[in-house]
Amino acid sequence: MVAHNLAFVKTSDTEHLSNAITFINRARRYPFQYKRIIQTTPRQGWIALIMDSPIPDHYLLRNISGRVRVRAFELSTNDFSMSYRLHQEGKTIAAYESHLSLWISQQLRALIATGDVSQIDLAEPAGRLILKRYHEYRRQWSWASGSSNESISSDIAWYYAGRAEEIKELLDKNTDITYVQDILKPGISVESAFERLVEVLDLPYIKGDPVSIEVEEDTSLQDTEALSKLSTGEITSALQSQRLIRGLETLNPSTWTNNTPLPKGWIVLTEEQWKPQTLNQT
Repeated sequence: MVAHNLAFVKTSDTEHLSNAITFINRARRYPFQYKRIIQTTPRQGWIALIMDSPIPDHYLLRNISGRVRVRAFELSTNDFSMSYRLHQEGKTIAAYESHLSLWISQQLRALIATGDVSQIDLAEPAGRLILKRYHEYRRQWSWASGSSNESISSDIAWYYAGRAEEIKELLDKNTDITYVQDILKPGISVESAFERLVEVLDLPYIKGDPVSIEVEEDTSLQDTEALSKLSTGEITSALQSQRLIRGLETLNPSTWTNNTPLPKGWIVLTEEQWKPQTLNQT
């Protein structure tokens, strides 16, 4: 299945949000896997963030919620797992990992391979467990990869179990909470769980409400009328048309290559803006 990394911030203040993203990514030590973020215009009171990475950036969204003093929601999926986070005022207030043991063991293997503890998000309870296990491996000089069968304490398992009531405000009105809770139970396929959850989320873009971009038509088709307008200087309107993009394609970074025009009002933040500024030495 296609991996998805969706992120939404509940604000209509586009400038405040972009300034917060720039500030957070300049100041952070925790690494990130993308070189740009596309920031959409507000819809339904939410702004979507499109990142060039299938890996969610819990650190960024959590800190946005604190700096802008809003709610931020993330939903991600891949071939093996689905997860979400809901943040408010700098704290994670709802978390879900469909395959918690697998997620922890993957991060532990990456840490053992690099030894770079800055890659671990210690605001996540699982992050603190990963760091603890990493130090245990070092003390024992046991550089095994880490098993997904290792026990996880009940409090950490509870934290990531997913409770539909905690994300109730994100759901369509009259959504049956029991139905959503069933989606989060172990045993359901990742693809099915993601599709069902998207169906009941009351968030912009994901269900087919379109965005439009201006595209140029192909003049190689030898259109007689278009060619006649070319000679009279009227070609601009003849060669431009609108393309509608709908649903999850809207939030897929591969939709928006560097050469693809963005919908009106959307902006791009790049890693050049996140590099720490230094004073010129004289």
